[in-house]
Amino acid sequence: MKRRLAAILAADMVGYSRLMGADEEGTIARLRALRAELIDPSIAKHGGRLVKTTGDGLLVEFPSVVDAARNAVEVQRKMAEYNVGLPQDQRVDFRIGINQGDIVVEGDDILGDGVNVAARLEGLAEPGGICISERVYSDVRGKLDVGFEDMGEQALKNIAEPVRAYRVLLETEAAGKTVAAPARARRLPRPSMALSAATIALLVIGVGSIWWRSWAPDVEPARPERMAFPLPDKPSIAVLPFTNMSGDPEQDYFAEGLTSDLITDLSKVSGLFVIARNSTANYTDSSVNIGQVAEELGVRYILEGSVRHEGDEVRINTQLIDALTGSHQWAERYDGNLRDIFALQDEIAKKVVSALAVKLKPGESYRLDEKYGLSPESYTLFLNARTLLSTYATDIDHLLKPRQLFERVIEQAHNFPGGHAGLSRTYSIAVMGGYSPSPVEEAKEALRWARKAWEIDEQFEMSQVAMASAFHITGQTDKAIMILDKMLMSAPSNADAHALLGNFLVWAGRAEEAIDPINTAIRLNPEFGSPYRMYLGIANFTLGKYEGVIATLEENSIRGGPINDAGFAVWAAAYDELARSDEAAKVLDRLFDSYPGFHLRSFWLLRQYVRPEDRIRLADIFEQAGLPQDRPYTR
Repeated sequence: MKRRLAAILAADMVGYSRLMGADEEGTIARLRALRAELIDPSIAKHGGRLVKTTGDGLLVEFPSVVDAARNAVEVQRKMAEYNVGLPQDQRVDFRIGINQGDIVVEGDDILGDGVNVAARLEGLAEPGGICISERVYSDVRGKLDVGFEDMGEQALKNIAEPVRAYRVLLETEAAGKTVAAPARARRLPRPSMALSAATIALLVIGVGSIWWRSWAPDVEPARPERMAFPLPDKPSIAVLPFTNMSGDPEQDYFAEGLTSDLITDLSKVSGLFVIARNSTANYTDSSVNIGQVAEELGVRYILEGSVRHEGDEVRINTQLIDALTGSHQWAERYDGNLRDIFALQDEIAKKVVSALAVKLKPGESYRLDEKYGLSPESYTLFLNARTLLSTYATDIDHLLKPRQLFERVIEQAHNFPGGHAGLSRTYSIAVMGGYSPSPVEEAKEALRWARKAWEIDEQFEMSQVAMASAFHITGQTDKAIMILDKMLMSAPSNADAHALLGNFLVWAGRAEEAIDPINTAIRLNPEFGSPYRMYLGIANFTLGKYEGVIATLEENSIRGGPINDAGFAVWAAAYDELARSDEAAKVLDRLFDSYPGFHLRSFWLLRQYVRPEDRIRLADIFEQAGLPQDRPYTR
């Protein structure tokens, strides 16, 4: 293994899967002819060395970056001529990315960050276009009859430092010019960058990014013995947050919503074990270690990707990685109009299911636009509202903004259950959390909007969660449990539903049955364990298992997770029941510091218990531990 100066060109074809699906044998023959006529002669002309090929791609080494760039421009212009007069579905387009950096030579193969950056630059190029790094721009400027568009600093996924990129302008009138890109394309302020000595050039022909699976370096494998949890007995997957590549931070919610929807779609598949969004949301760093993520979450497969949403155009890149072997299972790119977003999501989810050899059962997949006629505009509103609602609410202010957005969703898409269900949840969360200004009235509102969602589609997951929550806060907890039991039969990886079921079982006097679903929620959503661990602490407290309460909430505190008034109350009372008065006093101090107006008469947790004997028994334990009965605590 050694490093050396080189120029590398890699190629991949746009629409390879589409053309192969139409006529596999004919497509292969056509590609061979194109290579023989257009690509191979250009490679030889500019001194290139073919490193490797795939069905639709190739990797070539050149003596200089100028030679690689000349080859790229020549091939692109020849392909533009080739495509004249062809129907859109028969066109063959190239994508090109060019970078300079170190490479590692292993036998006849080449690896290293230079190849990786070039691969990412390709993702920024348009079909028929070329994208280059700043060092390449410096070397080729003035030496080719092309122009350039400054795209600004680009944060490339799994690349530690940002890379300044330029789009090559092939039009004759652009020759010799450098222009600024539209403001939306500029991502980061320009830092000083250390540039390496070697040269990498990447030519990519394609929307599919299929070349990735062949020469992208494998990730460092996860080690089963270091897994935080045992691997499930069925394929397990975590979907990492998709990167927003639009250049507009306001579009972050769109990328987050796409990630959430994919997780929701995959969670419906009974043959998969899917980590919840709250846990994967922590892995937003572009240089995240895939093996480490798999070890921390206890899964075998990782799905990652990016989304560019500009105007009505959407581009989604995805790749599936087997963390145990470190290998890429597949990588795809999907281009479409915003109105195609549901079809794109559906295609990605089905691709994952197919790659993991899991069979879909009837009803485990459907599209929102086909079922409800939901427009992209209403959908983006819904994504924003749902993202805001998914954060852990600690007061009423956390719920006002998503409430307003869900109301707008209802105005625009009255027949979509998500708006009604989301609005219902803003009321039920406030009532259950103890910060509703009018709990009786808001419980009625929660039930009213939940019924509307249920009438539209009782199989929609948000409708089921909304109705279960509304039933509980209106004194119908047995019905709430029945709904969640049935829901989890069709959505076994829905962590929140498991946790909510656990809570309702505790409050219905069935705390022993609550332990398993709460632990399942923690396993499905390990990085969002703070609320779930509090639920587990409350369940153990209800059962009189005080050592379990202390162990759970101490772990929560060590992990730095937020603890609400109920968490502090059961923690302090558990210490008191075990005659550990000094430790109980310290927790009480933390409770009263965080909640100075706390007293038992208005304590929301006691109101959740269905049976009067549970409320009376637990109130006596709390009062004995030093919690004031009917007035705020004073020292």
